[in-house]
Amino acid sequence: MKKFKIISLTLALVMSLGVFAACGKTGETTSSSTAESAASSTESGLYVDGTKVDVDTVLTIDGEDIGFDEYRYYYLTTRARFDGGNVELWKDAAAEESKPVLKQYVLETIQSVLAFKRMAEQNNITLSADELKSIDESIASAKDSLGGEEAYTSALKDMNYTPELYKEMLTGNRLSSKVIKEIYGERIKDDINSRYIHAKHILVKFDEAAAADLSASSSSESTADTAASEAETLAKSTDILQKIKDGADFDEMMAQYNEDTGESEDGYYFPEGKMVTEFYEGAKALAEGEVSEPIKTTYGYHIIKRLPLEDSYLEKNMINMMSTEMSGIIDADVTAIMDKFEVTYSEHYNAIAPDTLL
Repeated sequence: MKKFKIISLTLALVMSLGVFAACGKTGETTSSSTAESAASSTESGLYVDGTKVDVDTVLTIDGEDIGFDEYRYYYLTTRARFDGGNVELWKDAAAEESKPVLKQYVLETIQSVLAFKRMAEQNNITLSADELKSIDESIASAKDSLGGEEAYTSALKDMNYTPELYKEMLTGNRLSSKVIKEIYGERIKDDINSRYIHAKHILVKFDEAAAADLSASSSSESTADTAASEAETLAKSTDILQKIKDGADFDEMMAQYNEDTGESEDGYYFPEGKMVTEFYEGAKALAEGEVSEPIKTTYGYHIIKRLPLEDSYLEKNMINMMSTEMSGIIDADVTAIMDKFEVTYSEHYNAIAPDTLL
């Protein structure tokens, strides 16, 4: 069967572990089909012919046992990505073809996490005492924010974790990130530096009517009112730019005049295609530290200042910023390790299905 994208699998299900703000269910546990005969039980587990069965190990991969709690987490989380939380969809006959795909997806996700562990072992990459301490601190912070141990455990249960599994997966998440950064970090940074621009801007917006008109038509077709609004916006932008040329601090002008409410004080990091073409091309044409003349888009006029790519930002965000080509390189390396794994299955593995696993 064709391999899935390993980085996509791993990051989607593992790299987002710390998102406690939502505290929502990653997989609905509504009982159905075989599970319904278990007296509408809400107790998690595997139900075979309506009876809950005890399962210790589900899989053994490369000599490591994958316990029920861990497999259940991956299965239910992945299942929710397939069905959007509506397990009833699996009753449809057309869903039969998706069931083995779901299990293959789960298997490869678990294998990919284990492959990163093997890469860490092969390259002597481990978590430091401070990194391990930060994991404990993040757990303690989550408990405090949720109101204590009981609420914390309940929130984890809603997301298909046990406290032990959550800590184990946080640790694996941190290790996988460290493996990527230490083995591929410089190549990823070079890749990002070749594609990304860092810039901040001061936007002076057109009024709503003018913006709508400019979005719908070419400038030659603009109405007289739109032309007047555009001229007024340009004049205001030109006045702001002149203040900057006369020595005013760009950040102070940005704080005073910028009408882009979504912009942080650090501006934006973006590759080609992320911003409107005029903005991207205008920023690209600048040298670091240079400020543009007012640049027109359908939003208004932009005064753009190009900034250097900050290494601290790249270090923190490199995994999310890496290119498809770079993730493909990592995929290939991880897949090569996965291909060597021997997998054995427990006697209950075949009984696992969307309507039997709660």
